[in-house]
Amino acid sequence: MVKDDKLSAVQFFPLLVIAIGILVTIFILLAQSPGALLADSERAANGKYDWMQFGFDSKHNSNNTLESMLTLGNVAGLQQLYQITLPGTADQAPVYLSDVNTPNGVKDLLFVTTVTGDTIALDARDGTQVWIHNNPAVNCFINGGTKPCFTQSAPAIDPNRQYVYTNDPNGFVHKYNVGNGLETISASWPQTTTLKPFTEKGSSNLSLVETSNGDKYLYVTHASFGSVGDYQGHITTINLNDDTQRVFNAMCSDQTVYFTNGGVPDCDASQAGIWARAGVIYNPDAGKIYASTGNGHFDPSKHYWGDSVLALNPDGTGANGDPLDTYTPSTHQELDNNDKDLGSTGIGVLPTASGNYPHLGVQGGKDGILRLLNLDNLSNSAVPGPGNVGGEVFSLNVPQGQYEVRTMPAVWVNPADNSTWVFVANDAGLSGMQLVIDAQGNPSLVPQWIDKLQGGSSPMLANGVLYFAGTNPSYLGISYFIQARDPVNGNVLWEDATIGRIHWESPIVVNGVLYITDGSNHLTAYGIPSLLTPTITPTSTETQTPTAMPTSTPVPSTPCASTPKAPVLKSPADGEHVKVRQVPLNWSNSRCASRFRVIIRQDSETGALVKRIKVNTSNYLTEPLAAKTKYFWRVKACAGSKCATSGWSSFKVKKNATILDRQE
Repeated sequence: MVKDDKLSAVQFFPLLVIAIGILVTIFILLAQSPGALLADSERAANGKYDWMQFGFDSKHNSNNTLESMLTLGNVAGLQQLYQITLPGTADQAPVYLSDVNTPNGVKDLLFVTTVTGDTIALDARDGTQVWIHNNPAVNCFINGGTKPCFTQSAPAIDPNRQYVYTNDPNGFVHKYNVGNGLETISASWPQTTTLKPFTEKGSSNLSLVETSNGDKYLYVTHASFGSVGDYQGHITTINLNDDTQRVFNAMCSDQTVYFTNGGVPDCDASQAGIWARAGVIYNPDAGKIYASTGNGHFDPSKHYWGDSVLALNPDGTGANGDPLDTYTPSTHQELDNNDKDLGSTGIGVLPTASGNYPHLGVQGGKDGILRLLNLDNLSNSAVPGPGNVGGEVFSLNVPQGQYEVRTMPAVWVNPADNSTWVFVANDAGLSGMQLVIDAQGNPSLVPQWIDKLQGGSSPMLANGVLYFAGTNPSYLGISYFIQARDPVNGNVLWEDATIGRIHWESPIVVNGVLYITDGSNHLTAYGIPSLLTPTITPTSTETQTPTAMPTSTPVPSTPCASTPKAPVLKSPADGEHVKVRQVPLNWSNSRCASRFRVIIRQDSETGALVKRIKVNTSNYLTEPLAAKTKYFWRVKACAGSKCATSGWSSFKVKKNATILDRQE
């Protein structure tokens, strides 16, 4: 008997249904995610790339090695392309996705989340809004008060380029289609990240990791609103392949649940918030993630991990109810007692090094100390594992001033000699350090240059140019700036001062354009119009023409043979009571003077010496001074061996004086 090769109607109909289902699925994907499906080869042919999460990649080292348009040689030509006003403050860096297919055509998009919960997609070319989602605080008031909850987390883009993930003030993380903003609403999304959004704040930027075996994880961390309330720092790890999640608590880590307020489950201890700019850092060499915790008890027997660096598996798990490994400084109790969170900054992962410790990380903190840690054995103990104390392989005070580090370090390899560099900013200034391995194989960080005049936020690099935004104090008042610098010597190559207040905001550079948000609700873009295709004409929103900065202090155009005039001390005024502990000192720039020496004494003109320092400019920002204390200062102007000295002037730091532009 011969079989009939034709399908019967009964056989054909199920196959037809399956085929239609596949076609519908493909159509939906093309309609919802066309930008993500644009061929990588096509984007590569255009020379484009993306900035998909804070710090550029899952290490968050803020080193963009893909940039080619902006260079040390042409960055002085940057111009403001546009400055737009957002619906609210985006207190972080934007993220960027190129060649996204939107309802209005293919566009390069920027994504930001405002503190009130608005997630906005913007056309990177001109700043126009493509779509917006509003997720304001709903019946969520900070610690039961009257102020609505808020978030400071930056979005992160899925490696598949189809979705962007954002935090909201209500304890949820959302999943949006990049091109049209369509939100995924399902049994899994939005995902819960805390049951106590009124006391547990999403401070850190979202992080994404794709491991070598194809696992994809999204990390959301929580801390607190001002170290108040019953909060437990924790990491929510969401497996993007199956939408499941895990919780790791920094207090009571043996309980992998969300704690409730005054109910069950609960932890009998609080604090250990995770609030660094990069909440979770991935080290692919070790196959681990790292998170640094803030103030809180440290007691391994109770699974308490305050003021510690925690190492976990990429899926967010530890072992036996504890992290896989930990680092806790020997001063952890002092840190806890004095509000000196170790976790005010995340760990910077250094490139593989020679010597005794191939895998190193640099960890700062609010105590103003930088520590090199052995990432293979955080406590450098004979028996690696969690619960040991001490063990940093090197430490030094922050070069520009031993003050709190609340920013993320930038890590760079100088292609000229393959040396590893670390750049750290705080309210006291900015410094560049080089990793040095001695003859015995021991590492250290050696400062190469220090700027004590301008504090700021997290620095970043692109194509060997260092970018930095922050505060510029002067006798004319406080202004805010964004700069491009030579990373090898710190020289300023370009600067613009048309941006607003800088807090957690930090710059990104993508495809020849520099972007930054600010505390005045702005998003500002800079570029060199002739390099951009098609050519972009700067808009009329530019309020000030950016100027190229000299690479060294200007000197008089004609030789000076005379002794400089004695400087005139401008501010603070003699006898003034100042409101900040970092005091901007300003004086006249005497003709012929090539350098100045600043002398500060406590209580009287002959009192204890507080500071004697040489500077090349007519201003100096002091390190934090003691409150309720009177200081006397004067300045000597010199040209060669010929000098002239000003008279003495005094000021008093008020009792309630604060740190200038303190970041919180």
